[in-house]
Amino acid sequence: MPVRYTSKDVSPEPLAQELYLHPSGRVAKNRFLKSPMAESLASWDPEIISKRGIPTDELIELYRRWGEGKNNFGIVVTGNIDIDLNSVGAAASPGIPVDAPFEGERFEKFKQLAAATKKDGSLFLAQVNHPGRQVPYKFNPVAISASDVQLDPKMGMTFGKPHAATREEIAQIIEGFAHAAEYLEKAGFDGIELHAAHGYLLSQFLSRTTNKRTDEYGTQTVENRLRLISEIANAIKARSSRTAA
Repeated sequence: MPVRYTSKDVSPEPLAQELYLHPSGRVAKNRFLKSPMAESLASWDPEIISKRGIPTDELIELYRRWGEGKNNFGIVVTGNIDIDLNSVGAAASPGIPVDAPFEGERFEKFKQLAAATKKDGSLFLAQVNHPGRQVPYKFNPVAISASDVQLDPKMGMTFGKPHAATREEIAQIIEGFAHAAEYLEKAGFDGIELHAAHGYLLSQFLSRTTNKRTDEYGTQTVENRLRLISEIANAIKARSSRTAA
């Protein structure tokens, strides 16, 4: 017989308590969090890149419902928001290209998305992402990654052989994340989450399986493995307010 562990009754009351977030000073109204999940409800055009990734009325309504109610989620987190519309992990994910201005249709739709979600007091965070080598071949046959390690086919998708990011491309990646963070804060979001898991670009730099570099972005030391994420975080801090979570 397997060993079973006994447990005591625990009060659920703390889940209803406010949660103070350091160092931003933001306060979540309770400790329930809607986790990031892909929606695939943004605009999509297989040919015209600039028409991709704009929040639709359907996406805005979905998040309005997730934020609806005084006792609903204290924190709502989006699914992937891509920083490069040429490199997307899935069709119809929201996206903010590095040259996206703080005006126009895309910006107004992101503002509507934030306002709808936050109407009843939820904090709203964006999961910002670059998929790296995890871009389906049909979207981008020559993706970017830490190194040229190709991803095997999975879930009915095939992936092209990536190339190792150059220093110039790394600088563009950092700028892409920083611009997205600034853009989202101006649109009314309370903060962002860097997506550094699930095989996407940032985790490709962290993993020895996908990172074979020998420069300062390699995996020789913990500092090197974290360098890209650290530089992105510093760039975001330089362009965000002190109250951004």
